[in-house]
Amino acid sequence: MKHLFKIFVLGLMVLVSGCGDWLDIKPQTESKEDDLFAKEQGFKDALIGAYIQMKQNSLYGQNLTYTTLEYLAQHWNYSLVTYEENLSTYVYSDAIVEATFSSVYEQWYKVILSCNNILNNIDGRKDVFTKKYYELVKGEALAIRAFMHFDVLRLFGPTPAAVVSGERILPYVTEVSTIPNVHITFDEYIKLLEQDMLEAESLLAVSDPIIGDNTSLYDAAMDDFIQSRELRVNYYALKALMARFYLWIDQEDSAFSCAKEVIEAKSALGGDIFTLADKTVFLSDNKALTGEWIFGISVKGLADDVQVNFIEARAGAKLTKTKEMVLTGLYENNTADTRRNLWKDYTSESGAIFSYLFTKYTQEGLSSLPVMRISEMYLVAAEAAPTLEEGISYFRKFRTSRDLQTLTYSTKIQLQSDILKEYEKEFYGEGQMFYAYKRVNSPSMLWSIVPITPSIYKIPLPQDEISYLP
Repeated sequence: MKHLFKIFVLGLMVLVSGCGDWLDIKPQTESKEDDLFAKEQGFKDALIGAYIQMKQNSLYGQNLTYTTLEYLAQHWNYSLVTYEENLSTYVYSDAIVEATFSSVYEQWYKVILSCNNILNNIDGRKDVFTKKYYELVKGEALAIRAFMHFDVLRLFGPTPAAVVSGERILPYVTEVSTIPNVHITFDEYIKLLEQDMLEAESLLAVSDPIIGDNTSLYDAAMDDFIQSRELRVNYYALKALMARFYLWIDQEDSAFSCAKEVIEAKSALGGDIFTLADKTVFLSDNKALTGEWIFGISVKGLADDVQVNFIEARAGAKLTKTKEMVLTGLYENNTADTRRNLWKDYTSESGAIFSYLFTKYTQEGLSSLPVMRISEMYLVAAEAAPTLEEGISYFRKFRTSRDLQTLTYSTKIQLQSDILKEYEKEFYGEGQMFYAYKRVNSPSMLWSIVPITPSIYKIPLPQDEISYLP
């Protein structure tokens, strides 16, 4: 547990670190921590600090959205004898690959530490809160902690089909302590994860202003903290997380219920909060489909990163795929699929095509990345619906929004096969496809040149963490 011990020591030195428009806190001693949590604003600042940690390139700023996880899913071209090739061929022993995943692991637990600092102090300082901010801050901190732990499980844990009873897999960290956190079993881990989500649900249900009945609890015009709820782990983002979680552990009834609640979410005025984009949106400049976002992460310097990775790539083909592979492999020569509008040729002045560019994040002024979108909830509902007929109904609604024809299915297996193909098309560049393959323990991946074995799906723990396994 050396890895987590290092994170704890760092956490005592720096309670919240990072820079952004909302927060710039200097290193904190324990007395400074007491000062920070003496007021409601201190808890708000600490919570925003957790989001600042989440948006680092080592996490959702790049690795867990459009770079590292996308190489694992075979979504980008790569040059030979490079780090990207080693990622794409699952050479986890490569030093740079090891360092990358070690950084991801460590940063996840830093975010968890920040949440635990809040949660370990908040009940004793309940009297400093006004309105429903106690429930909102505590609920959101629990939701973030659950979100981080679930992604740790998805990347470093076993595939759901390969869980070994009694095997200790990962630590679930709920305390700020110098005592090492022991690795626990899969069943123990998901129990603690579910407990966090259910407690967060009860708190956010009565406090989150994204819910229509809660909008009158706050003065939104006077408090930036409750604005832009789509950039926070809001109530519906938590429910979407729960849908992912229950689908992962094969509790389809619960997954369907959570996904359905997000799909049917209404604003205070009675309209849908989240709507599927249609062809008009795909043909507009809104390639990131921001109207579909349940949860997105604000990323400092995103425009510069996109310029380097997607626009200036061009002939260098950094984050691109060949046109033939996209059209014939990804879209299976289906010219009707409106998502093809997310790709375009880059041509030289002479008219020669250099590469096929992915434009999802190239719109002017984009400063955030999607982490969860409503389209995923339609796919979860389609797969987890109690009847095949109802599942097909959700799948048809989704396909219609992508300008695709209606299909018929006689078995759930047929439907699930096509749903997996839609994950490939739908979440390109969003870091979700590797997880989709892993969840079903898929024996193949589109474009993979190496055999897909179960070992590929379990990323090795950092070396100093492995040494503490029982």
